[in-house]
Amino acid sequence: MADTEGHTGFLDHLASRGYRWSHEHCASCGKYWEPLDYRGLFPRCEGCSDDRTHNQRALFLTKESKEPPEVRFAGVFGAARRLIEDSVNEDRVFPTLAYAGLEVRDGGGKRAELRVSLAEASGNPEEWERLTGELLEKTGRLRPIEVVGGVLVLERVPVSVKVWEGPKPEVWIEVMPRSKPAFPTEVAALYEQTMREHGLPCEEERAISLTSYLTEHHLRLILKPVFLGIHVGNGPPSGRFPIPGLVGDFSRGLLEGGLGERLRGRKSGRGWKPETLVPAIVVFFLRTYGGMVGRKEIHKLLNEHVLDPARGGHLPHLQRLPEEGMSTSASNQLWKNAERAHKQLIRTMHSL
Repeated sequence: MADTEGHTGFLDHLASRGYRWSHEHCASCGKYWEPLDYRGLFPRCEGCSDDRTHNQRALFLTKESKEPPEVRFAGVFGAARRLIEDSVNEDRVFPTLAYAGLEVRDGGGKRAELRVSLAEASGNPEEWERLTGELLEKTGRLRPIEVVGGVLVLERVPVSVKVWEGPKPEVWIEVMPRSKPAFPTEVAALYEQTMREHGLPCEEERAISLTSYLTEHHLRLILKPVFLGIHVGNGPPSGRFPIPGLVGDFSRGLLEGGLGERLRGRKSGRGWKPETLVPAIVVFFLRTYGGMVGRKEIHKLLNEHVLDPARGGHLPHLQRLPEEGMSTSASNQLWKNAERAHKQLIRTMHSL
C-alpha cells in the first residue's frame, strides 16, 4: 500500500516553502508534448517515470510568484537579448539560459546571489578566480565567462580533470558534449596541469591503464597508476601515472573517430544559430515556469522583450511572431525547436 500520509506530508512541506507544480507538463523535465503519468507525487512523462536518475530531482517544481511575467522573466529576457546580439554559439546559449531559467524557478535564491557576487568580482581577479573555480568544481563542466548588463554568461568547458587521491588513486578525464569536442592536445595539456597542481608525477612512458565510458552526458576516461618493475616486499607496489603525451595519443584514438561525433551537441547537420535556439528556449521556460498554455501570450512577450529589440539592432531580418491566434511557418518551427532543444537544455540544467 502506498504511503499516502507520507506523500501528503512531503507535498505540504513543498507547498509551505512556496513551490508549486503544474499538471500541464512533466515535473522532472518539463515535457508538455507527451502523455503524462499522474499516478505518482507529480505528473511525469513516460521517460522520467522509468528513469530513476530523473526521479531524484524535479526541475519543474517552481516557486510561486505574483509578479507579472515581464518582471519575473526579466533575467531570461535580458540573457536572451544579450546572446542574440552577441551571436554566441550553443556552448554558451544552453548554460547561460539554463542558469537564468533556474533563477526564475527558485525566485532568485543562491544562484542570484552568486551572479551578483561574480559581477562584483569582475574587477578583482583573485576573487573572480575563486568563485569561477568553485562553480566549475561543482558543475564539472561549466565556467563563467563574464557578467554584463546583469547577465551571467556561462560556457561549457571542453574537458575537465579530477584527481581522486588515497590508497588507490585515480584520475578521471571527462570530455563534454559540445558543438566542437575537445582536441587531444587540450586533454593532454589539462591533464598535465592538473597533475602538477596536485603534486602528482606522471612519468610512465611505456604503459597506460585506461578505462573509458561513454554516456549521453560525457566521455569519461579513468586512469590508474601502472607498475612495471619487479616487486619485492610486502604490500602492493606503487605505480606511476602515464605521461601527458601518452594520454593525448590514447584520447586521439577515441575523439577523432565515431566517439568524437557522438560528443557533438547535435548528431548531424549544422549547429544551432542563436536567433533560432534562443527564442526556442525562452518559449520553453514561459510555457513551463510561466504556466502559459496558450501561444498568443508567449508570442507577445517574446516579440516585446526579445525579438523586437534584436530587430531594432543588427538583426532586422528576424520575424515577429503572430499574436492574433494564427500560425505561421516561423511560429510552427519555433515550437518544434523548443522540443528539439529540450534534451540538451535539461542535461545542462541538471549539471547546475
